[in-house]
Amino acid sequence: ILAELLVATIAKTVKEIAKKAVENSLPMLAAPVGDEFDFATTKNDFVLYENLKVLDGFVPSPYDRLKTIKPFVLDNSIRESTVAQSRGHVKEDKYSILRAVEELGFENIIVASFGELPQVEDEWLGELNDQGMMKPSFFCFSEMFDRVEDGQPSADCPLGIFKMIKYNFHNVIIEMDVDHKLFTETANAEDGAPVSAGQGNWTFQQHCALLRQRIEMVKHEISESSIIFVNFRDAAAAYAHSDAGARRLITLVCFLARLPLALRPNGILFEEPMGDVFPWRIRDVCRCIRHAMDVNRWEDGELLFHIHKNFGMAEAVVQEALAHGATGVWTGVS
Repeated sequence: ILAELLVATIAKTVKEIAKKAVENSLPMLAAPVGDEFDFATTKNDFVLYENLKVLDGFVPSPYDRLKTIKPFVLDNSIRESTVAQSRGHVKEDKYSILRAVEELGFENIIVASFGELPQVEDEWLGELNDQGMMKPSFFCFSEMFDRVEDGQPSADCPLGIFKMIKYNFHNVIIEMDVDHKLFTETANAEDGAPVSAGQGNWTFQQHCALLRQRIEMVKHEISESSIIFVNFRDAAAAYAHSDAGARRLITLVCFLARLPLALRPNGILFEEPMGDVFPWRIRDVCRCIRHAMDVNRWEDGELLFHIHKNFGMAEAVVQEALAHGATGVWTGVS
C-alpha cells in the first residue's frame, strides 16, 4: 500500500511540475486594474494571430475558391415556381417566366417535368416546337423508370425521354434515388460492391446497368451531343442515414465516372429538399462526391447543388457546397 501511495504521489508531483512548465512558457497578461483596459497588455495575444496567418499560408482555405469560381447555373424557375403551390401555371405564365429568366442572362433552363396525364407543359412545349423556339440549352426532367412491375423497374422507355423525342428536346436530367424502396440492406458482395436486393431480387448492379441503358437511349435515339445530368435526389439523406447509403452513393459516382467518354454524363446534381440542414452536413457529402469524381479523372464534370429555402440556411449551405467542390447550382429565381 505504501508503495502505491508513493508512486501516486510521484506521478502527481511530475504532472504539477509539467503543468507549471507549460504555464510559464505561455504569454501572460497583466491582471486588470479596476475598470481600465490596458491595450499594451494585449500584444502577446497577436502571437496566436500571426501563427494562424502563417498556417493559412501553408493550408489555403477552401473558401478562397469562392473568389474565382464561375458557377454553372441551371435555371429552374419555370418548374420550381409550381412546387407545393395551390395554383399551377397556364401557358402565359410559362412564356412570361421564360422571357424573364432569359432577360436576366440565364442560358441553361429547365422547362419541363412530365406526368402521366396531359398538362400545360405539353401544350406549351408543342407550341414552342411548332414555332421553332426550342433551344439547345433547354432541359427537362425524366425518371430513370416510371413504374415497378413484379418487384423490378419497368423496362419501358421513361415518359420524360419519350417526350424529349416528341418535343425535340436534346438535354435531360435523369432522376433517381440512392436509397430506393426496392433496396433492402444486405451484406457486401465478395467483390466489395454494395449489394441491395429488392422484392424482385433487384440488385444494385442491375440498377447501375439500367442507368447506363437510359444514358445510351438518349445518346442513340436523340443526339450524341445531348447534355445529360444525373440527379441523386436523396444523396444528402442517403449519405447521412447509413454507411450503406453512403457506399451506394460513392459507388454510383465512380460507376458514372468510369463510363466510356461518349456515355459519361456531363455532371451530377444533388439536392436537399427540406432546407433544414447545417452547412457542414452538405460540405461532407459534397467533398465526398467531388473527390470520387476527381480521383476517377472526371475533373471536368459539373457538380450542381439545389436546396429549398425553408429555414434561413439556404444561402450559407450553397456557399459551403461551392467552397467544397460544387461547380454551380440549379435554382429558381424569385
